[in-house]
This record gives sequence, C-alpha cells and structure tokens, in this order.
Amino acid sequence: MSESLPKILVVDDVAANRVAMRSLLAKMNAEILVAASGNEALSLALDHDLAVILLDVQMPDMDGFEVAEWLRSEDRNRDVPILFVTAVCKDEFHRLQGYDAGAMDYIEKPINGRILRAKVSLLLELYNRRHALKQANQALADSLARLQRHHRELLLISRMNDRLQSCLGMEEAIQVMEESLAALFDGMDGLLLLIPVEGGDPEIAGRWGLQSEGIFPPASCAAGSTWQISAARREGCCSFASDDATPLCYCLPLWGQGQLLGFMHLRDLEPGQREPLARTEGLTTTVREAVELSLANLRMREKLKEQAVRDVLTGLFNRRYLDETLPREVSRATRLQQPLAVAMVDVDHFKRFNDTFGHDAGDRVLREVSVLLRTRLRKSDLACRYGGEELTVVMPGLDVGSAWERMETIRQEIKEIHIEHNGVALGQVSVSIGMAALPRHGAVGEDLLRKADAALYVAKQSGRDQVKVHEQPPD
Repeated sequence: MSESLPKILVVDDVAANRVAMRSLLAKMNAEILVAASGNEALSLALDHDLAVILLDVQMPDMDGFEVAEWLRSEDRNRDVPILFVTAVCKDEFHRLQGYDAGAMDYIEKPINGRILRAKVSLLLELYNRRHALKQANQALADSLARLQRHHRELLLISRMNDRLQSCLGMEEAIQVMEESLAALFDGMDGLLLLIPVEGGDPEIAGRWGLQSEGIFPPASCAAGSTWQISAARREGCCSFASDDATPLCYCLPLWGQGQLLGFMHLRDLEPGQREPLARTEGLTTTVREAVELSLANLRMREKLKEQAVRDVLTGLFNRRYLDETLPREVSRATRLQQPLAVAMVDVDHFKRFNDTFGHDAGDRVLREVSVLLRTRLRKSDLACRYGGEELTVVMPGLDVGSAWERMETIRQEIKEIHIEHNGVALGQVSVSIGMAALPRHGAVGEDLLRKADAALYVAKQSGRDQVKVHEQPPD
C-alpha cells in the first residue's frame, strides 16, 4: 500500500524536528521518508521516486544549498520540488541563494502547520496529476505500439498471402512460410509439420528460430503421442511452465477441406520477455487460417497437376508429360555434358492376355509391370505410359552400358511376377526393351525415342523377352 502513495522526504539533522515534521504531515496521505544528513538524503533520493523534498538549510558536513545542487544535477530528481526549511536564513541574499540552488519556496521555523500542509498539499496534487498524465501517456504509447505492431502484422500476413499465391509448389511455399512466420512470431521457435499425402505421422516440413531442431511431438508439447486426439480439437494443445500459468508452447492443428494437413507448433523459450502467446490468439488464428488456406490450395493444385500428368491406369506419367519433360532433360544433359538413356518397354503377347482373360486382366498386367518399374527406378528417372502396352523410361546420368544393366535386371524381375485375376493365374509375363542413348544415338529427344523404338522392334523380331540397344547402320 505504501509503495502506491506519493513520497515526501524530510531532511533535518535534528531528531526532534524530524519527529515534529512527521507528525505535522501524518494526515497528508503520503509516505514520509526521513534523513538526518545531506548524504543520507542523496542516498534516499536515488532509491525512491519523490513527490516533495523538505530540506533544512543549516546542516553539518553538507548544508541544504549543496544538497539541492546535487539533487538538481541528477536526472531522476531534477524536477522534484524542494521546500527549504530554515530558522535563520531569512534575508533576501540567502533566499536568492536557495532559489539559485533549486528551491521552489521557503518555510520558516517555527513551522506553521497549516501553511506547511497547504504548500505540501498543492505540491502533492501537482505530483499526482503529473503522475496520472505520465501513466496516460504511457498507456497511449502502449496503445500506439500495439496498433503499430498490429499494422506490421497485417502487412506481413498480406505479403505472405501474396507470395504464397504466386508459389508454384509446396517446397517454395514452405520457404515463404518459414520466412514469414519467423518475422510474425519474432523471438519464438516454430515448427511446421505436414502429414504426407499418403498418410502417416506428421513430418517436419519447415522450421524457424534458434532451437527448433528436434522431432515431433517435441518434449514440450502436451499432445505427446496422442497428437491425433489433439488434432480433433480446433484449439490444439498447449503446455505450461511448472510455476506459471503462462503457456510455453502451442501446437495448433491445420485443417483443410475436412482433412488434417498438419500442425503449427510455437514455442516461447523466454516467457515474460515478450507478449504472452495467450494474448496473440488473434494473430495465431489469422496466421493459421492463412496457412491452412494456402496448404489446402497447394494440395488441390498439386492433385490436379498430378491428375493432368499421370496415367490413370498405371500411375505412371502420361505421354503429354513425357513430351514436355524429355526435351528439358536432354537439354540439361547436353549442357552439363552428362549421359542420358531412353528405353521403350513393351509387354510381350499383350493381346493374348486381353483375348484370353479379358481387358481387365490385361489392365492388371500393365499395372503390375508399372508398379515394379516404379519401385526399381531412381527418383531422378522418368517412367511414362507411351501408349497401349508400351512404356517409356528416361534415365538421366546413365550411360548406355549402365542403363542396359538396369533394364536387363528389370526384365528378369518382371518374369518373376505372379499375377492372378479373379483367382486365375495369368501365366508368365515378359517384356521386350529397346534402348538409345545421348549423344551416341541422337541429340534431341525425338531421335532417341525413334531409335529406342527401332531397337524395340529388333528385340521383338529376335524372339522377344530381351533388351536391345539401337545399332547404328554402317557408313
């Protein structure tokens, strides 16, 4: 209670005077501090926010004039009103000396209690008003700072949305989110976790902050191993410091089109140093909605793009994608002076499967061959359905010898496939493969496809179930 009251400092080297002054000021609704010397007064002035100083002029070691000059030299006490209390220094010379030292007024001894209280009451009123004005100014400054911060956050969110709309893929979007979320949640660590399209546990897709390394769920996350339960709650989960009710982290589920997309995990490593996470609920909600919308749009865009370039039956890329990608791969290999091989794969006696077991059985054969092809190729390789039962494989970085060995291994593994349709074994499946390579067989994609197809024809004419490399005609 006393800390909220204005403070009056009484400085007098005579104990009886200090007691009398305290008695006269007892009902002033202020805290009374007393000092018996100038040095003690200066020490108290440095430790307290004073409203009024009642200063005796005549004191040993350091008189009132010296004390006043010291007080006026310090920023903290420069504006504190000083009333000199004196019994002898009443002449004009000493009064002027006191005013020059920083006194506001004089009170003569013996002290008239009514005059003392009237002057001190006025100064306390001025102090209270000044203090209230200071608080109002601080509140205004805080409000302005919040508005400026809110304006900055809106600009950052708007800029993030604009950049996300122009992103061509998820990887580019994640980079934009990392940069934007680091700026929006300045001083916090964060993780962006996404659930793979094929399902499973969340995987870290993006991170920001100094100590964002780790796995999900982090040890500080209240969701723990029950993140699926947490995801069902829109508000997510949060964990708290053991001795405080201030959340240390939030783990917010990200939803889009009725599906859980992932989590946005925020962790405050220095609680109390900035605005608590609980007070940024509006910001986190706005950011989360922006991230959710962007992720959902990107997932939908990638899904549509995938559908546009994938063959529905085999899951391989389609002919259109091959026509767009092969020239780019050839150009890249030529520029880097690297090898590139192209293989044409054809299912032997495919018409027999259709005629004997039906078209559904033929489709099953194509799907099984395509699955094996996808699992045996590198991520950098390109497998496409060229048309009918004919497939195309593009292998950047492989010379014709290495590519032949790979396709020969695949040919042999295809023969080991056991396929049943409606409970009926379809018999052994084999493929014929023709190959061509850059730059040996051509400098453009069309030449490589044509010569690989010619080699495929030779493989079929030579008895099928084999891999043939295009042979250049003799000069």
